[in-house]
Amino acid sequence: MTHSVIPAGELLEHGIHPGGIRLAVGIENPDDIIKDLSRSLEQI
Repeated sequence: MTHSVIPAGELLEHGIHPGGIRLAVGIENPDDIIKDLSRSLEQI
């Protein structure tokens, strides 16, 4: 939502694709993150 008010053209100028998905991860085990992402991607 941090970029929702910025016009698509301006996002592209900064290298941010307006249809992109922001992913923030913490300090979890990398294997757990990969498993979670894989499961999520299978759902869509």
